[in-house]
Amino acid sequence: MIFNRGGAVVCLIMFLTIVAHGKRRIGGERLKCDFEEDMCRIKQDKTDDGRWIRWNGDGQISKLETPSNQLNNNDTGYFMHAYASGISRLLSPQYPSVGAGGPKCLTFWYNIFGSRRSGTLSIYQSLNETYFGQPIWQITGDMGNVWRPIEIDLTSDHSFRIVFEADREMRDISISIDNILISDNVCPGGMYSLDPKLTCDFENEQLCGYVQDLSDDLDWKRYSAQDGASGDGPDEDHTFGEDYGFYICMNQQRTPKLPGHRSRVISPVFNTSSDDDDHCIKFWYFLSGYEVGEINVYMYYGDTLETMFNVGDDQSDIWHRAYFPVPPNVESFKIGFESVRGQGDGVHCIDDVEIIDGTCETLLTTAAPVITTPELLIDNANCDFETDCIDMYTNQYFGESDITSGENAYDKWLTSHSNSHYGRYLPSKDHTLGTTAGHYMHPSRNYNNKIVSLRTPMMYQRNHTKCLQFYFTLNDQYSTAHLNVYIDDSASAGMPTDPVWTKYTSSAYSEWTLAEIDILPTGGDFSVIFNAVTGSGNGVDVAIDDIVFLDQECSSVTIAPWISTIDCDFESEDLCGYTNAFSENWIRINGSTPSKDTGPHDDHTTNTAQGHYMYMESSPPNFHGSRARLVSPYINYVDGPMCLQFWYNMNGEDIGSLNVYRHNPSSSSLWYMSGNQGPEWKLAKVDVNFLRTSYSGDKTYVDFDFQVAFDSTLGKGYRGDIAIDDVKLLNQDCNSVQPQARKSIDCDAEAGIDECGFTSDPRYRSWMYFDYKSSEETIKTAKFPPSLMSEYNSFLYCDQISYNSHTLLVSPPVMPAPEHCLTFSYIIKGANLRVSVKKKASEYMDIIALKKELSPLWRSIQIPMIVNTTDSFTVMFKGEYSSYHNFVALDDIKVMPGRCPDAIPVEKLACDFEKDCRFVVSDAEDYAWQISNKDVHNRLLPSYDHTFGTPSGHYFFISFGRNYHGEDRRLLRTPLVKQTGSKRCLQFYFYMDSYKTNMLNVYVEDASLGRLHGDPIWRTYGRSVDASQWIKASVDIMPTEEDFSVVFEPIPKPYQEAAIAIDDVIILRQKCSKVIEQEWKSTVDCDFEKNNCGYSVPKDKGKYPRDFQWQKNAGMTKTYDTGPNTDHTFELSDAKEGNYMYIETSPPRKPGEVAILESPLVLPINTSVCLEFWYNMFGEDTGTLEVYRSQPAMPSYTGYKLLWRKQGQRSKRWLKAEVPLNTNYKDGHRDFIEHTSKIHFKGTVGYGYKGDIAIDDIKLVLKSCEPPPKPRDPPPVNKTICDFENGANECGFQDFGEEGSGAEWNYFNASSVKFDPTIENDDPRVNMSKGKKSFIFADASELRAGEHVIIMTPTVAANNNYCLVFSYVATNDFIINIYSRKDSGEENFINQLTGEDVLSWTTKAVHVPPHAEPFNIVFEGVIGREDDGFLALDDIQVQDGECPTGAPEVTDSVRGIADDLKDEPTQDKSQSTVSTVVIALLTITLLVAFAFVIFLVLVVKGYRKRLSSSNSIITESGKESGKKPSNSENP
Repeated sequence: MIFNRGGAVVCLIMFLTIVAHGKRRIGGERLKCDFEEDMCRIKQDKTDDGRWIRWNGDGQISKLETPSNQLNNNDTGYFMHAYASGISRLLSPQYPSVGAGGPKCLTFWYNIFGSRRSGTLSIYQSLNETYFGQPIWQITGDMGNVWRPIEIDLTSDHSFRIVFEADREMRDISISIDNILISDNVCPGGMYSLDPKLTCDFENEQLCGYVQDLSDDLDWKRYSAQDGASGDGPDEDHTFGEDYGFYICMNQQRTPKLPGHRSRVISPVFNTSSDDDDHCIKFWYFLSGYEVGEINVYMYYGDTLETMFNVGDDQSDIWHRAYFPVPPNVESFKIGFESVRGQGDGVHCIDDVEIIDGTCETLLTTAAPVITTPELLIDNANCDFETDCIDMYTNQYFGESDITSGENAYDKWLTSHSNSHYGRYLPSKDHTLGTTAGHYMHPSRNYNNKIVSLRTPMMYQRNHTKCLQFYFTLNDQYSTAHLNVYIDDSASAGMPTDPVWTKYTSSAYSEWTLAEIDILPTGGDFSVIFNAVTGSGNGVDVAIDDIVFLDQECSSVTIAPWISTIDCDFESEDLCGYTNAFSENWIRINGSTPSKDTGPHDDHTTNTAQGHYMYMESSPPNFHGSRARLVSPYINYVDGPMCLQFWYNMNGEDIGSLNVYRHNPSSSSLWYMSGNQGPEWKLAKVDVNFLRTSYSGDKTYVDFDFQVAFDSTLGKGYRGDIAIDDVKLLNQDCNSVQPQARKSIDCDAEAGIDECGFTSDPRYRSWMYFDYKSSEETIKTAKFPPSLMSEYNSFLYCDQISYNSHTLLVSPPVMPAPEHCLTFSYIIKGANLRVSVKKKASEYMDIIALKKELSPLWRSIQIPMIVNTTDSFTVMFKGEYSSYHNFVALDDIKVMPGRCPDAIPVEKLACDFEKDCRFVVSDAEDYAWQISNKDVHNRLLPSYDHTFGTPSGHYFFISFGRNYHGEDRRLLRTPLVKQTGSKRCLQFYFYMDSYKTNMLNVYVEDASLGRLHGDPIWRTYGRSVDASQWIKASVDIMPTEEDFSVVFEPIPKPYQEAAIAIDDVIILRQKCSKVIEQEWKSTVDCDFEKNNCGYSVPKDKGKYPRDFQWQKNAGMTKTYDTGPNTDHTFELSDAKEGNYMYIETSPPRKPGEVAILESPLVLPINTSVCLEFWYNMFGEDTGTLEVYRSQPAMPSYTGYKLLWRKQGQRSKRWLKAEVPLNTNYKDGHRDFIEHTSKIHFKGTVGYGYKGDIAIDDIKLVLKSCEPPPKPRDPPPVNKTICDFENGANECGFQDFGEEGSGAEWNYFNASSVKFDPTIENDDPRVNMSKGKKSFIFADASELRAGEHVIIMTPTVAANNNYCLVFSYVATNDFIINIYSRKDSGEENFINQLTGEDVLSWTTKAVHVPPHAEPFNIVFEGVIGREDDGFLALDDIQVQDGECPTGAPEVTDSVRGIADDLKDEPTQDKSQSTVSTVVIALLTITLLVAFAFVIFLVLVVKGYRKRLSSSNSIITESGKESGKKPSNSENP
């Protein structure tokens, strides 16, 4: 019974194993995964670059749009998305070969789209995990944001796995997969097609089996409108009507392309065996261009080649449907599409080929319209050919006698627009819209002797006369063409005999002309036929548009009064005909917008929460830079003014911009506003149809219909909702009401143009408003210098003034007074600014003319004005074109009654030229003093200013050419300074060429004299100074009785190039001998409590690339289990929650993205400066934090230096860092940097969202924080031995635990415990020590994921080979990195060891190659994500010479640690592992065989028992034989 039971157990186990294995497959499915619960045994490939994520499309994980999963009508369903750039792979389970019963078919759905063709999805049938071979399926580039299916037949003689590989070369491509099915069934076929029987939409790169005919001249090629490769081809495919859809065209790139060249593509064989006897082939073609050629379609069946379809000449740039029947009794055939090139350029394209059961007439069968009233028929005949009304009009054919070629597909009327009518005499614009995008009707060809007729639908005629109106053009250079109009009543058959209206070609009809025809009562239904006769020439063209039937006689038709078509308060759901033009939409809403602190609370119409308005939502999925465009219905033009009025709300600190365009179909900007405009609704007025004013004063308006477009662009955050309401169009000038005169004007432009009362003359280019709070958005549309972005002020500006044009800003009226003082700040670059006063309608008084300057720096000017008038006047600022890339800006405009202020106090004269100090330059056409900027390049001038020592800093300079002879003095004057009764010290810095500049003079000019008088108070000669640096000058100014100015006069050598620069001019209170140098102070100390202390993003993104920004936060960050819980400043305070700066690493952030925080300038000082700050790097996905020193005045390769770096998770607590800031080492000597510098904190995102990095409490301290020099006594050794028996520090090893982190090595002292080998101990350290071994260790339970423990050997001598021998224990998720480190900080990798599952000592020998300088060996332990494991080190030896060849690795879990490598040989670990596996397999095999034998014995025994019981007589021999089984029961 023992053996019976044992055998039964074995059998039961085998049976359950077989059942469990078989249960994996149900219904022929090996794998069916929709990713709703998990990844279904599909795993990530750990050797690739990127990562797939299981995602449901909820939220925005990147700047790129990603698909929503709607395969199962589930918007929240999950799919797999290739998240990171580079190559990402998914591996299926392993399957047996197809011949051995493996799967035969793979099906799945995919989505791949983006703005560039830079992504590839590949499928491999891989035999192993390291070599994938060639892909069995692959697709590259944008396929549109739609899910597409695919099926792939699997064939393999070996076991395999399926590999899904996404290659995202750029970040703007999205790749996703879903609904994977790997089955044992053969692929059914046709899954990709719209109709499995026969449909090809050419979305598949395999072209549905279509192949090129190799006997032709050219090829067909697959295109999409998005790639632009099809030239003037379709704007979208026919299948989807989108630019990402595909079709095939004659190859546009192939050369040579000659007239008559042919290209053919042939379909696969199609079988039409079905219950239907009739079949029809339908397809869509595109044939556009002058003398484009033709398209032929052939059918191949049996030995027959039959032409089934032909079309030629320009068919306009739209898709046309075509069809032909399959000949009777043809069951198997191929289709050939042939394009024949004509004399001109053009496009031949095909899309959506389909076979249909039934006759072709079924395609033309449509249900008859239900007529309810006769009046409806008359209205439906009206048509502008922009809408579906064209479907009611039909081409009429009357036989061979009227149309020479009969009912041919290309002798007919077509609807088209005028973008591509090569060689035709058709209108350039339609009549309805007056644009190139509008449509009209014209004959398909303009060859001679062609007659084409267009018939309206049947209409009901009452018993009174109707008026038919339409517009036409008629061009014919031979004057033989004409256009006829016939009335056909219901009783007529064929073409009526006499036309009711006829016009022959004439130059008078080259433009759109109105035709009016009275239609007399017919007593029944009727239709109208437009009959075009093309005449005898080849240059004949006819067009018609805007057909209207009016219920009155034509003589009584009057012009209707002008009515606005765009007035709207948005209370109706139809939006008054307004439509959204972009994918991001304007939204109709009532009450407040969803986001807090932005948008209006009520509408403007009713001022209640129930009223409606339109707005653009700034929260995700919309993002910074997203645009929405709301387009009005068309406005019928009038020869007079139109004023657009609307109310807008731009409330929120993240507001972007709002533009108003005149759209037709190109856009002209009419009005612009940006930035936070407050919570109230504000009124805007725009002259929408004004064009220009002639020299005679006559105004010109646009002479075409147009639309108004409201264009909203989002700012940088979610508090940026923009709203509009109550749009109204008035038939009057917006400036018809004049504002009241003011006593004074004081405009700082902080509230915009309108709030100050200024207006931009609509005759010229508009002035615009720049709001610094939304500067990042406005800089995209405003072409002003980026240096202005640092100024915290708003201003008025105009840019890109065109040639022979200008811009005019007009102040509100000012009341008269005896005298006024005009002050304003300005910037001019590449333009001129003229200021004048307009007293009456035609009286002007010039004030000042300011010419173009090179420097984009604000300058202020003060001008006294005496305006002799008793009426109010206006001040006008006129910007004039001077050169390309021009720009004019104005700010702080004041017009005050009374005299201008007097001279400034002497102590107020202090100028670093970073802002305007009202220095005065002597008037000169050339060689004038001017402000520097980084675009000024002169080898004789300094590359940086003195104030900040940066190229972005400013100074005053003058440069001379060889043709300057010194005829005029080039003077630079300070503002007028009040007289002083005591000595004052004048200080300034100058820079001059020592050889070519003769001298620099400084004068004190008496204001009462109005000119230079006397000798200079200071002078220097070029030969006496050092030309390579800024030089400080000091001179006493003696007491004066009058106000004065300081004057700088440069004197160059004749006929020489020369330059002089001035910076940091100041007059001090005391005389020069008593001036004390200013004490150095830190400019970067910051705790981020009140503000950011001047920390910002570097402006030069090209020099300092970054992807996102640091942000301020209080408390915990947004993501759980990463970042600090509080700031460092008030960490221990319960009264306040302080602020810190951090990088948020959650989506849409991606691994490797960078954020840089830049400090203010640090002034140079000749002593050590230490940068102190606190940082927090907590989270298992933490990336890198680096500190760089940037010297703007130095080249990037020498002026940008890494000072400090930490990587990975450090601690949950704040840690302190001290970094030497201003020291350099050269040739072993220390010196201090001479130029100003900035500090860059660079944060890099790790490989997950748990990687927030924070900094706080930054401070500069005058001290040295450089690490003390490492002891060199004794000198570096060639051999190091440490067994840690006397402690961790006795051998000279250094433990580098971070301050406050707790991430340090621990020491186990074996002498402190009593070891008894007969007693089991729960402490692994005791068992590992065996009672005699001390060691150092780290326990993962005391650390956090990602933390490091580091220990470093004493210094090792250079130029020698070494063998590093050590014993270690590393379990579970621990990793040991071993590398060398030099004094310079350079590190070189040596080896890496990973954790094992066994707690045992292993002795390792590693070769260390020679180093050029002394170094240390570093052991770094890193805990992974599991927070589990144990790490220990012991018996570390650095032996001289290379390691012995074949030195074994010793593992000892029983005997203890091997003392050295010369102990008794031990079996190699890998060999031992292999042996163990082999023995185990043999044992299992023997057990299975033995169980099978027992099973057979039991079967035989049972059979014989049944045999013996069936016999009634048992013989003696039978009894003996029956005993044999019982004898074997207990072997």
